[in-house]
Amino acid sequence: MANHIYSKQRFNFACWNCKHHFKLTLQLEGTPQLESNLKLDVVCPICNAECIADLNPYQKEELTVAFKANPPDKKISGTTWEFPDVIPTTPS
Repeated sequence: MANHIYSKQRFNFACWNCKHHFKLTLQLEGTPQLESNLKLDVVCPICNAECIADLNPYQKEELTVAFKANPPDKKISGTTWEFPDVIPTTPS
C-alpha cells in the first residue's frame, strides 16, 4: 500500500502581483511517489490576482531502512515537507 500525505496546514503566500502576504489553510492529500508536479492555484484576497504556488521544491525524500532477519532488509521511502515562512507565487 502506498504512503499518503494527509496534512492540514496554514500556509503563508506572497502574491506575485501586489507583493502582499496572505494566509490560507489547505490540506495536502496524495501519494508522494506520484506528486512530481504539485502546484496550487490560489487567488490573492487583496488584489484578486490568480497565482500559482509551486510546492515541488519543498518536498524532501526521506529514506528509512527497516532491519529484519527474515525477510531480508527492506527499504521504505517516504516524503516530508520543508516549507519556507513565505511561499512565493507566479502568474497563472
